[in-house]
Amino acid sequence: MLLMLQSAPPAPPPEEEILVLSRKMRLIEVDIKAPRRRGKLVLERCRVTNPTGRPELDAIPCEAARACMLDNPATRKQLSQCVEDKAQVRLDAVVAAWRTAA
Repeated sequence: MLLMLQSAPPAPPPEEEILVLSRKMRLIEVDIKAPRRRGKLVLERCRVTNPTGRPELDAIPCEAARACMLDNPATRKQLSQCVEDKAQVRLDAVVAAWRTAA
């Protein structure tokens, strides 16, 4: 029985916590260092400087940054917009999954 409890996925947060976490994600701050090398942006560093406290959510912006680099953005502004867009899509999917599981 104890083994089953240890291997079970974490329970989704209640609706109130989902709303709080959604607000926190809108306030999250991300430090991205992407200098231009040989005419292309290169992702050197990505870190969350204002985390939500939930590792699975805090990982979203930097995962989005790595995915955006595959699209070879021409400017930092394009990279930033791509990160915001991809992170929001991923966050919406996580919140929808939590609501379905609740």
